Amino acid sequence: HDSFKKAVVSTQSTGNIKNLKIIRTDTGRARAFIRLSIEKQCLQQYLELITSDAEVLSKRYKDYAFLRDEEKVTPFIKYLLTLSAVPFTCFTASFPNITIQYKLYVINSNKFNAQSTASAWVLLTGEKGDTGISALPKGESIVSLMTRNLGELRSLRVGHDNTGISPGWGLDHILVENVLNGHCTLFRCGGWLSRSSRDGSIERLLIGERIDRNEYRNLRNSCQKDRSPPRFVSNLQVDNTVKAQEMLATAVNSLVRHRYHRGQGSAGTLVTLLCGPQGLVPALQSLLSAGLRPISRFNRGTPLVWEFVHKVYLEVSEVNTCHPDQPAIQSFKKCVQLLMRPSSSSVGMDGKFQTLICLGVRDGVLHRWFYMMSQSLAASKWYDNSGIFKQDSMLDEIMGLLKILEDFKIPVDVSLIHQTER
Repeated sequence: HDSFKKAVVSTQSTGNIKNLKIIRTDTGRARAFIRLSIEKQCLQQYLELITSDAEVLSKRYKDYAFLRDEEKVTPFIKYLLTLSAVPFTCFTASFPNITIQYKLYVINSNKFNAQSTASAWVLLTGEKGDTGISALPKGESIVSLMTRNLGELRSLRVGHDNTGISPGWGLDHILVENVLNGHCTLFRCGGWLSRSSRDGSIERLLIGERIDRNEYRNLRNSCQKDRSPPRFVSNLQVDNTVKAQEMLATAVNSLVRHRYHRGQGSAGTLVTLLCGPQGLVPALQSLLSAGLRPISRFNRGTPLVWEFVHKVYLEVSEVNTCHPDQPAIQSFKKCVQLLMRPSSSSVGMDGKFQTLICLGVRDGVLHRWFYMMSQSLAASKWYDNSGIFKQDSMLDEIMGLLKILEDFKIPVDVSLIHQTER
């Protein structure tokens, strides 16, 4: 048992430290060991293992050493438990140029024919950079990437080239493990990457969320044992405009708080506030989805929000008269045109709407676009009486919420507007 405990300490942290050529002294290695142990939330466990070996302590430390004083060490180790309540990045932040191994656990949907014959790829983005486009070997559910330290993981863009006899890919989620510090990030998808899907997307942007070790182990085992994983819902479904309005108000308030406390909120948090499950984009998508009605009896069903946005674009493009807010119209047309380029063809309609909202937030014109949409002929034709554009009082409140964002210069991570940069 004692040899096992020593092996745990040796292999989990000291082995990683020894491999770092940038650290050249024993003192530096000791400091790095402590930083890594804090980041892994294992410092308390490691000290318990070290102090439990009386033979080693007697050889390495004098009688009056702190680690040999049980009355002092025991409460000190208990105090270290409080460090587990805070997600520290003291090791990875101190060594930005080291190479780190990231393990990707790709878990497909439990739907029939979810495995794709196409060549898939991923682009993992963190606060310190990205991996570039990396190919996923066909048929493999566990993939390793060796790359420069990415810092806190923000997003994962995933797609394929739509080749083969069955290119459609039913992706449930991807787990990413930082092998060095043990941090685990979950990227939920819960949908298809297929030209035959409703929005025609073969490329999606997934937002990361940190998960604890126990949940991670369960999900990783489901991948390794090839079991059908639990289903996740990628987008929060909102059944009426009132709930969608509450969701939008919460999203705007969160963004405002983030900008008031710039020193405390990371850019990764901003990515989540914009595009995460409770973010601004899902809130607006739910709000604009409520009340949409089929425009003809021959179409496939309720239109997607992007289809309405595209209709507004066609309408304002045909107008020759001077509009009261011509700059807003020009910026709207320019952004939609960027998303209609061939280079953006792999991004589905939901992805294009997401990018459009992020561009509007970045340029501070989102509320002006929203007002322009409310005044369009498409709004009167595409929405029933439960839609936001048919309720004046609620529309005014929504406009007020979106106008708040104009007062704050909100930066948008390049990973969120990737297709417009191509």
